[in-house]
Amino acid sequence: MTPMLATSVRVILVLRAFIFFWVTASAFPSAAQVSELDLKAAFLFNFALFTKPAETAPKAGQSDTDPYRICIHGKDAMASSGKILNMRMIAGRTIVVRNTAAAEELGQCQLVFMGAMESESTRRALQAVTGLPIITVSDSKEFPAPGMVFNLVRVGEKIAFQINTQAARNQQLDVSAKLTRLAKDVH
Repeated sequence: MTPMLATSVRVILVLRAFIFFWVTASAFPSAAQVSELDLKAAFLFNFALFTKPAETAPKAGQSDTDPYRICIHGKDAMASSGKILNMRMIAGRTIVVRNTAAAEELGQCQLVFMGAMESESTRRALQAVTGLPIITVSDSKEFPAPGMVFNLVRVGEKIAFQINTQAARNQQLDVSAKLTRLAKDVH
């Protein structure tokens, strides 16, 4: 690779990273006002934005005009912060955030935040969506967990994320290379 081409590639990668974070920053309040939970909500938005069902994934009766459902499973603190995503758009679909306690309801969601993996309820919920093209997110110390695609993790004062590529394949999801480049860990 010539030096000029290498420089061009680096510039393109930096611009893509900037655009990724600009989309996040423009969708949410200023950084000085962002709580940890609001930041996690921004991650959920970007996971939804940059992760798509594989071409071969079943459509499960969803049309392109149905709401994009983000479900917060259980009594997680994310329930209130996740509401800031309501009425935003993903691929022309309006985001609707809701709390769900019943694992059976999760099959209607496009993204499910399950919090920590320590509870039996969370394990049942994960089993309910395994194999479906549903983005699964946790903030657990137990990662990679079978079926969990993304995990939010604290690194010092920052929030980072991990990706379980095997879970993404099993869930029939295509995770953008933009996310894999920015992840703390890719399993």
